[in-house]
Amino acid sequence: MDPVMHDLTLLTTWLMNEAAVEPSGRVVKPLDAFGDRVRVVGIGLAAGGTLPEHDNPGDATLQVLAGSVTLFADGHEFPLAAGRLMPIPQARHRVEAHEASALLLTQVPRG
Repeated sequence: MDPVMHDLTLLTTWLMNEAAVEPSGRVVKPLDAFGDRVRVVGIGLAAGGTLPEHDNPGDATLQVLAGSVTLFADGHEFPLAAGRLMPIPQARHRVEAHEASALLLTQVPRG
């Protein structure tokens, strides 16, 4: 089976455009890439949009493709701008967008 490739430039544009018209200010798009071993998800947030606080269900990284956000976790704030990649702390966390933003979440589920 050939690997699935994704154009991150097109994905970034799509995520930001879709988030801008969603009443919630966010859109989530799972990417078929690695089966059950690794989960890759594109996230679009409008300016002021949020990912509400939630648990971390496995080891994960957050990459900012465009825009800027702050990741809040365990009493800390982590400002992230386009081009930044960081591991998500093993704690409840949330994300807030300062401007229209596109993110790439890569996760290895527990189990």
